Amino acid sequence: MLFFSRSHKLFQWFAPIKNGYRYIITLIICVTLLGIWWFCVYAPVRMFRLAYMQENQTLRQQCDQATQECHLVASLQNTVKDLHYDLDIYSATTSYDPQEIHVNDVVQAVQASGLSLLAYKIDRDIDKKLYTKSSMQVSFSGEYQQLLNFFEQLHTKKMLVSCKNIAVQSASSETEKYTITCELASFFWQGKNPST
Repeated sequence: MLFFSRSHKLFQWFAPIKNGYRYIITLIICVTLLGIWWFCVYAPVRMFRLAYMQENQTLRQQCDQATQECHLVASLQNTVKDLHYDLDIYSATTSYDPQEIHVNDVVQAVQASGLSLLAYKIDRDIDKKLYTKSSMQVSFSGEYQQLLNFFEQLHTKKMLVSCKNIAVQSASSETEKYTITCELASFFWQGKNPST
């Protein structure tokens, strides 16, 4: 009653009421206001805050999972690129083209034996039912021992080689060097790796 003037209607209405009842009514009003504040303001705001924090945590977990998946995908892409690169290197170093292998092996045998390669001519491959024949005509110069070394080098290659139409001419009357021309043919079984 201290908050109202004597001329106020609420004061005139509450004045006749006994003090005990006025305290009870005041307590009821305070509890009602407190309940309204608790259930209409604090509880909804608290629920909204909890829901917001839970949703934020869920979104963070999804973001972290998506980031981890992106890293895994990037790592997998890098691994696939490395595998493609390794396959390209492997296919370049282990080519299955019979003619290319035939030429490489012959050139390596010439170089290893110490002969000088003068010229070579690659003939068209002949495909048979069970094998492919790759032939070339080659001309090189060197000493007799180097020629023997050349045939020994061809013997160590993992391929079936035949040599025919061999022509040996003396390069000079003063030296022991010879000019050799021959026809080399290699055979590769169909459907198998030539290097095996």
